[in-house]
Amino acid sequence: EDHMLSPLVPDGVEFRRVDGRVPVAIDRYLWVSHLTRWGLAGIPRSQLDATRRALSPRRPSRRDRLVLISRADAAKGRGLAREDEIARGLADLGYERVVLGQLPIAEQIELVHDARAVVAPHGAGLGNLLFADSIEVVELFPTPEVWPHYLLLSAVAGHRHRVLCGH
Repeated sequence: EDHMLSPLVPDGVEFRRVDGRVPVAIDRYLWVSHLTRWGLAGIPRSQLDATRRALSPRRPSRRDRLVLISRADAAKGRGLAREDEIARGLADLGYERVVLGQLPIAEQIELVHDARAVVAPHGAGLGNLLFADSIEVVELFPTPEVWPHYLLLSAVAGHRHRVLCGH
């Protein structure tokens, strides 16, 4: 989205929106390794700080929200098994269930910025951990296989990250 990219574009670089249905010729392509799926964890602290400065709310975190990221809007097979049961149990502890796909990006950033703790299934919504400061994170995996990029991103961001795996 424009409001996410514009603050990150260096001086002298032109940002143009293109129609995704029309082929575009590219003269030069640059792929930064720490932004790839498996390399996200290698994001340098300086880049993390620059991204936070450019996109985070211009106020201290309230650190008053306990968040369960919901997959209620996920395609079939990508939802969180027994989500309603998990949500009820966490609600007793003060957690609110939030469907990130129903929020604009800016509101997703605000939500995580103000979080004290996040419980979430593995997925792109955890990329918002960039905008939190030293929070508790519980990442849920459906199988014993763990993909470490959000665990390692949490390490760079100073979060306390735990993983719970299914079987």
